[in-house]
Amino acid sequence: TTPEKSPNMIVAATVAIDAIERWAADYERRSILRSPGGEVRPKVLIGAIRSGEPTRPFLSPQLCHLYLDVRAVPGQNPLDLRDGIGAALAATGIDHEIELYLSRPGYEAKGVEPLVAAVTQAHRAVIGSDPVPVSGPTASMWRDSNVFAELGMPVVNYGPRSATHSFKRALTIDSLYQAACVYAR
Repeated sequence: TTPEKSPNMIVAATVAIDAIERWAADYERRSILRSPGGEVRPKVLIGAIRSGEPTRPFLSPQLCHLYLDVRAVPGQNPLDLRDGIGAALAATGIDHEIELYLSRPGYEAKGVEPLVAAVTQAHRAVIGSDPVPVSGPTASMWRDSNVFAELGMPVVNYGPRSATHSFKRALTIDSLYQAACVYAR
């Protein structure tokens, strides 16, 4: 049989995963948000899969659950994202259900100009230059400050940067000291 018609849902899931990955690549490319605060690039991650019985591998799994983390840009409707994933899966012919169990919308902070001016002035006084614009991956992260932006409160994120975003997130003592001096100003 073909993978999409397999009675083994782990095998069928390989087709679903391919469809989701293709949808994700298109979604990430067309959904970039460019704003004064940086470029937000939404991301999609298949973060977990659950199927079968490890102690009885001779049974053909009839269910397979894929768990996705789908990031959205401000103003995007999570139901539209669900429908996009559903359309990608429907095109495979695989029987499927999609359940949303958590949604954390992104927000673009408004009325931040006085905060940005104060941070910029303090940064110049301590560092001697303007703050460097935030990179796409950093601007794309969901932050706790989103709950304040959701309520209409002006909020900005500022702080020292790690030299790397790999498994080791090291900040230098000097960068921590400089950030503390900016905060104090």
